[in-house]
Amino acid sequence: MPTTKQQKLAHTIIENSGLNKPLSAGKMLENVGYSRNVACYPKRIINNSGVKTVLDDAGFTENNANRRLWQGSTLTSRGN
Repeated sequence: MPTTKQQKLAHTIIENSGLNKPLSAGKMLENVGYSRNVACYPKRIINNSGVKTVLDDAGFTENNANRRLWQGSTLTSRGN
């Protein structure tokens, strides 16, 4: 069962994916209540099964995220 912070983070990730200027992963963690020390290692939290469960339940997959990023972003090429 995802914690409240994990649920908030998953929803923040979804919202953040549609922004023209998305927040960093660490900043998202801080915004939902994680400490700055934890936010220094965002992959540990974002790759947690609780966060992934909420993202999956919302239909937000890695492919879906990439598609949303490229549709609404100002990026013109990957890796630049």
